[in-house]
Amino acid sequence: MSKIGLLILAFTALAVSPVMLLMNQLYVSAGLGVAGIAILVALLVTSGEKKK
Repeated sequence: MSKIGLLILAFTALAVSPVMLLMNQLYVSAGLGVAGIAILVALLVTSGEKKK
């Protein structure tokens, strides 16, 4: 998957997380929040690597 696609997926997961929390879907909200943060951290790590 391209980096732009992963970025869109991460922001979508983070945007949906509070909506799920309002719908009393605590575990789904927590899972989406953690997944969004994990994807963003992975993108930051891979974008910071120097290519040879």
